[in-house]
Amino acid sequence: MAKPASKELWAEAKRLFECGKSLNNINEDTGIDRASISKRAKKESWEKGKFQSLIQDTARVRAEISTLDVETRRCVENIIEDKTRSIIRYNSYQDRLAAIGMKMIEQKLDEDGNPIDINPMELTAVSRVVKDSREGVVGKAPDTAIQINNGSDQQVVTPAINAKAWLENAISKRV
Repeated sequence: MAKPASKELWAEAKRLFECGKSLNNINEDTGIDRASISKRAKKESWEKGKFQSLIQDTARVRAEISTLDVETRRCVENIIEDKTRSIIRYNSYQDRLAAIGMKMIEQKLDEDGNPIDINPMELTAVSRVVKDSREGVVGKAPDTAIQINNGSDQQVVTPAINAKAWLENAISKRV
């Protein structure tokens, strides 16, 4: 009787499955039988080929870059590296901002989860920052404006920008 697969082997099987490998290939790479892989994938709702479009896009870009002359290729690769680092830093910042905002809101809930003293601006700010941090769409700028009608006063608010500024200001006051 075969020894049960380790957590590490199952993690590798899941990665391979989500990258689009066949059950036969996963079996060859991990030693886990096809039926067990199929059963666990179904039970845990693994997504077959989850990264196919990423893999195809990356391959297409690499092939296109390979056609460039050496100096242009070096320039393009340097810019890609800079952009990648910038995106990673931005996503990390957004995630930290969202976590802090969520913690601020959680502190204003009673033990039953009902809000205590949460003003609408706080809730809007945190909701928007959390949404932005989860959106993860590279290059998408917050550009939605909302018109608020308060009697004779009218103002146009760009929630993503104002919410983010409000949350950053609230965080700086707490630190």
